Order: sequence, then C-alpha cells, then structure tokens
Amino acid sequence: MTRLLEREDSQRRLLDAVAQLADPQAPGRCVLLPGEAGMGKTSLLRAVRASTEVEADWWWGASEPLLAPLPLAPLIDMLPSLPARLADRVRRGGPVGELVAELLVHAQLATRPLVLVFDDVHWADDATLDLLRILGRRVAGLRALLVLAWRPGEVGEMHPLRSVLAGINSHAALRLPLPPLSGSAVAQLAARAGRAAEGLLEATGGNPFFVTELLAAPPGLPGGLPVSVRDALLSRVARLGPAARELLEWLALSPVALELDLLRSLCGLEPAALDEALASGLVQLAGEQLRFAHELAQRAVALSLEPRAASLHAALFDALSDRAAEPTRRIHHAARAGLAAAVLQLAPPTARQLAEGGAHRQAALLYQLALRHAPAEQRLPLWLALADEAVLTNQLQLARDCTQATIDRAREQADPLLAAQQHTRLARIEALDGRAEAGLREVEQAIALTAAHRDGQRVWAHALVVQGQLLLRRQAGVAALPAVRQALGVFESLGDRAGRAQALALLGAAALGTALHAQALAQLTEALADARATAQEELVGRCFADLAAAALVDSRYADLRRLCDDGLAYCQARDLEVHAVHLRVQQACGDIASGRWREADALLQGLAARTDLNELQRRHVRHLLALQAARRGEPGAGARWEQGLAAPDQPDPPWFMSVDVHRVEIAALLGQRERALRWIDEALDHGWRRDEPWCRAQLLIWRRRLGVPEVVLPANAPEPFAREAAGDLDGAAAAWAHLGIPYQQALVWLGGDAAQLQQALALLTTLDAGLAARRARQRLRGLGVQSLARGPYRHVREDALGLTARERKVLELLAERLSNREIAERLHRSERTVEHHVASLLRKLGAADRQEAVRKLGTAAAKSG
Repeated sequence: MTRLLEREDSQRRLLDAVAQLADPQAPGRCVLLPGEAGMGKTSLLRAVRASTEVEADWWWGASEPLLAPLPLAPLIDMLPSLPARLADRVRRGGPVGELVAELLVHAQLATRPLVLVFDDVHWADDATLDLLRILGRRVAGLRALLVLAWRPGEVGEMHPLRSVLAGINSHAALRLPLPPLSGSAVAQLAARAGRAAEGLLEATGGNPFFVTELLAAPPGLPGGLPVSVRDALLSRVARLGPAARELLEWLALSPVALELDLLRSLCGLEPAALDEALASGLVQLAGEQLRFAHELAQRAVALSLEPRAASLHAALFDALSDRAAEPTRRIHHAARAGLAAAVLQLAPPTARQLAEGGAHRQAALLYQLALRHAPAEQRLPLWLALADEAVLTNQLQLARDCTQATIDRAREQADPLLAAQQHTRLARIEALDGRAEAGLREVEQAIALTAAHRDGQRVWAHALVVQGQLLLRRQAGVAALPAVRQALGVFESLGDRAGRAQALALLGAAALGTALHAQALAQLTEALADARATAQEELVGRCFADLAAAALVDSRYADLRRLCDDGLAYCQARDLEVHAVHLRVQQACGDIASGRWREADALLQGLAARTDLNELQRRHVRHLLALQAARRGEPGAGARWEQGLAAPDQPDPPWFMSVDVHRVEIAALLGQRERALRWIDEALDHGWRRDEPWCRAQLLIWRRRLGVPEVVLPANAPEPFAREAAGDLDGAAAAWAHLGIPYQQALVWLGGDAAQLQQALALLTTLDAGLAARRARQRLRGLGVQSLARGPYRHVREDALGLTARERKVLELLAERLSNREIAERLHRSERTVEHHVASLLRKLGAADRQEAVRKLGTAAAKSG
C-alpha cells in the first residue's frame, strides 16, 4: 500500500470506511474531503483506490470550471464505469430525479461496495448539486461511500455547495480535512530530494504540491509564494521543446480536457511533442483527451499567456465552432476573447435550453454574461429572462434590479402595459421577500396603468391575483377574494388556463383554515395539476408549499411528509430554491410536532448556515430555532426569544407556524400569566386565521390552563382540546399520542395530578424539553413529591468536574480542537448556544481559557483512571 506522508490517519480512516462496506448491512457514509489545491486530495483517493479496487467499485468524476458548467459533468466522466442501463440514462439526459432514482436502485441492489467520487464539487453545476443533495440524505441506506472533494477557498458565503454540505446528516459523514505538511514532513521531503529545507515551509505554507514542485525545480529559484511556485512550474515547462510548450499553452486556456483531433487542428500535435509533454508529468492522457495533471500548473501557464490570451481564446472558439462543440464551451472562449457578438448569439438560446431542462441557476449565469456584452438596445429581453430565472433561484435582489431596469425602459418607450407587467412582477418579488407594503404599492401602480388601457384585461387580472397574494401575506387575504374571483372570470373568458391556475391557487390559499377549508384543499389540488400542465414551475412550488402548510395545521403528518418529499423532489430538480426552502421549514415544523427534535435541529441548522435565504426565510428559521432553544431551556435562550418577540420589524408570520400559540406557550411556562392572557386576547381578536379550529382551540385551552374557568371551546374543536376542556386529561393525552405529537401530550399532563405530572416529566425529559420539565418539577414539589428524576441534569452530581452531560460533551469536543462552529454542527445546536455552553463550563472549572479547561479534563480523567 502506498503511504502518504502525514496522510496516514486519513488514509487509514478512508480504508476502514471502504472495508466496513463488506458487511451488506453496514450503513453508507459521506466522506467530506475539503482541501485547497495541492493539498493531496486526489493522491489520497488514488492511493485508497489502488488498495481497494479489487473488493469495491470506484466511480470517479470531476466538475470543470466553465462559466456555465455542463450538466452532470461528473457522471459523464463516470460513463466507462457505469452499468449499461445507468450509462444509457446519463447519455439520454432528462430530469435529475429520474436519474437519481436509477442510481439509487443500482446502489441498493449492488453486490459489491461502491465508492462514488465527486471531485472539484466547488465547480459543480446545479444538476450535480441536486444529485448530491439527494444522495447525501440517502447515503446511509446504501452500500456506498459518497466522496465529495472541494476547495474551501473557492466556496464563498453565497456558494450553493454550502447548502448541499449543510443538508448532509452529520452522523453519516466522515470529514477528512487535509492540513498542510509540518516542518518535519517538509524536511523529510527535502532530504529525499537532496535539497536544503531552509525557508521551504515558509515559502510553500506546507502545501504538498508546492513543496514537491519546488523540490523538482532547478535550484536557485526565489522562495516566495505564489510566485516561486509559478516560476517552478514554468521552469519545468521551459525545459520542454517548442512544440510541447505550444501544446501546453492551448491546454492551459481550456477549463476542460481537449480532444486530440482538436489539438491537431490547433498546433499539429506532433507525436514526439505529445510524448514529451506526457513524460514531463504535467499533463495526462485519458482516452482521446488531454488535460493538465494539476490545475495549479495549468493556472501558471495560463498566467504567462495573458498578453495574447484573448487571441488564443478566439482561435479556440473558432476551432470549437467548426466542430459544433457544446455551446457552453464555445461561450466560455467567446467571453474570454471579448467576442461580444458570439456571446450574444449563443448565450441566450443556450440559457433558454438550460432553463427548459430545469438548470435555472446556469441559465441565470448565461443571461448575466449576455447582459455584460449587450448594447443598450438589446438588453430588454435579457432583463426579462434573467428576472424570471433569478426569482426561481431565490436571487431576489437580482430579480428586483432587472425588473426595475425593465420598468425604466418601459417608461422611456411609453409602453404602459409592459410597465404594468413589470410592476406586477416587482410586487411578486416583494411578496417573496416578505415586504408586503412595498409590494402593494407596486401592484397599485400596475392596476392604475391597466385601468385606462383597453387591451390590458389580462395584465389587470394578473395584477389582481398578485394583490391578493400580498393581502394574504398581510393576513387580510379574504378582503381580496372578490377581486380575485373577478380575475378568475377574466382568465376563464380568455381561455387562459395558466392565469386561471394562478387565481385558483390564490382562492384556495386564502380560504385555508376558514369554513371553506375542504373546498380550499380541492382548489389548490386542481391548481397544482393545472400549474404542472401549463409548465408554471414557480406556481407548482407554491401550491406544494400551501398544501403542505394545510397538512401541517391539520396534523396530517403522513400527508405532510408526502407533500414535502414530492415538492422538494420537484423543486430541487428545477433549482426552485425559493419554494424548496419553505418546504424544508414546513418539514422541520412537522419533525418538531412529531417529537423528532434532533432531525428538526439538523434541518434548521442546515438552513441557518446558508447565505442564499431571503430575509423572510431567515426570520422563519430564526423563530423556530429560538422556539426550540427556549423549550429546551438552553443558556441564553430566554433572552433570544424575548429579542425575537420584541423585534419591531417582525413581518407577519406564516399561519402554519402558529407563532401566536408559541409565544403564549413560552410566556405561560415562564410564569408570565398576565402577558400570556393578553396575547391570547390579541390573537383571538386580530390573529391570523383566528377561526382556524386547531389554532383557536389551542389558544382557548391555554386560557383555561392559565386559570380562566369560563372558557368554552367551539363545537368544531379537535378531539384533544375537547377532551381536555371536559377534564379528561388522560383522554386528551391519548388523543395527542394517537396523532403522534408527544410534546402536546406532555403539556396536557402538566395540569394533572402527581401521577400525570410524573408521566409528563418522563416524556419531557425524553424530548429534552427543559422549560416544561422545570414546570413539572415545580408542580410536583408543590404536591409534596421530593424524589424527582433530574433528567439530563442528574449527570451533574456524578460528573467529576460538576458538568452537565451537554457541558461534558462540549468539553470533550474542545479537546478535539474543534471550533464553536464545528461543535455546533456536531451537536445540532446554534453557534451561539455552544458559546454559552463554553462560557458556562469555563466558569464552573475556573479556567482562563479553553486550553486550561482541556488540561483539567485530562487531570480528571487521570485521577478517575
């Protein structure tokens, strides 16, 4: 087995992970391999593959740094290894969901372990990222390792890879970061090369590739980084003959491997030159394609070509055009060559094709590229198209900018209908961003512009529908129903099925939770079918989210899971992140209600880590995280909860989250009786969907729990509330248990006798619901019960350092030298919560810093041993 210097531990852990798959029942894992260029990711994987390819199948593919990457490029690399049926599916293309289904079937039925390597995923296209999202969630059920390798420096705050990584189950993940080489390792490598190690570590930062390249270069080069490495690489290139150097120059300009026949047309490709280039180790031949062995070498050569790079890119563009190569490759070189006409000819139609295939983020990139090259008179259709793609991919500020530019152009051209359409679009964008007042101002302008225009009936009807959406967001959707019904009539008279679906969806959404709830569900289901039939992707996502919201409020959790799974599969296959995020939030709400708090934590923390959420989405996630922290009684959670309640700019919350009930619940459990009663009255008088039976009954039952005896529940109150109101606490608890909602079951027993309180305490302890558990203990002590289970806090009496179980775990993770963020990811807690735990354990230990706390842990362990 090849041993890699200072990579032995990572190599052993990866070998063990492959070996464990020999057991068909062993769960699959996701191997996360971050590391900057040259840190040895590929060398590590190649070494492990060489040791295991007899007992495991390896499928290996990489993404490429094209301006608009080829969809599913890694799978194209894997084609020679794929079974015939799956390879045929990859060649035919089609929706990502179908391809994933085929891949999952193969992985589930595989008789040998499978290692799926996705290299350079920082360059991955959206279809590949969607594939990885789905595989990452399901890998534990497969006999497979999913290996993701990327460069952290390429993954900025807004990079879509972050959401993929955040969604991977941490229990199924094996993280193998590759640190720089130590001074000792660098000295060993220098000794092997017969060179002095002085200054080498400082010059290279311990990057293995930089070190080996400098050691392979002639002596006397300057030691600065990165100039020294570039010089080292270029010195190796300079030792080649002119024909071999020209070959490398053409390769350096292409982000993907170049075909040999293409190189023949560009530079002749003499056999001797090819042999010399291959012998240098700088390039590799794979079939009929040639590429650099390492991207750093390619970058160094490309930098040296800067003065004439544009003309070379132009020649590459011409050669690729002669061969009718993939448009994305031609667009890349046209842009680099400054060929504006070519970019404008190729980018928009390619973007349309990508959008039709569901690759909306790639389509948006190409439209942006076209806009950078377009003269003023050609920008209008590009703004319109880019605004569509930006909305679908949740890039709301980009969509807003394009739409405003279109409005300005419509005014210049005195085109009131175009202006009205764009004011309506801008209103929709504001609605998605939680800015209802701004949206209403836009839609009012749209309605005013269409009122005096005899051809504006359809545009006017669309404006009314969007106005209804905004009023719905402001909790006044019923007020818009007459106008929306009028819009529905216009669409029906025009035979406009797409417009009819939009109006029908709004009518259904506005009536959810009212006396017309059942009719609303039917309207939304019909609108969903019509939206699919008319290819209105954003509306399909919205209908899924509304139907999932209704299932959540109705406590139909099987329906909720089905709708979230189906909706997410649809949205993820089409880059519809704007609604995929809402579905994940609803999924988290369902997990919370069903007692799967750890799963909800992981999902919410993954969302919180993302930087591509709009403000409304971030607030929803923050609310749920603060709620769960308050329910657990985490350190500092009360202050964060109060901060959230007091925020003056808090937008109207979504009805399915029952925010009114949440704040009443926390106030009641904190003993703030008057405050809770005031909030109940406000919610019942002015609250969102105050006639919705589940929410109304819950508010009324909290009033009863707070000691208001004359509470009368409506006749349509759901069974658990009706039984509790009748004094049948065990019957109410059983009804909640039947629905699969353990937390509510425990809250019912909080109002009971000692035996019922003991049952509540046991259930709350299992959930780690510290706030309500504390309330249960207070009541039990008031009843004279002194011997109480301390739940997770009994650990304090037994711990040698007097720490809680959670504090002990945090200290152990500090001993592993993890940062607060890494500890938060491991424990599925917020980073702020971990900060509180660290501060608490430092105070308890009397430690000045983390290092001293870890030393005390070691001392305690030695004594106990």
